[in-house]
Amino acid sequence: MVHSLLRIATKMLGKMTCLWLQNIGFAARGLLLYVKNVDSTL
Repeated sequence: MVHSLLRIATKMLGKMTCLWLQNIGFAARGLLLYVKNVDSTL
């Protein structure tokens, strides 16, 4: 019982971490593009 719960928790944690990393990557790309745009307008 405990083992299966642990496995489910690990799986969910893995998914959350994956999404979190994707969001960070997306935000970093957006920030980079924003900085580039601001750079070109100055």
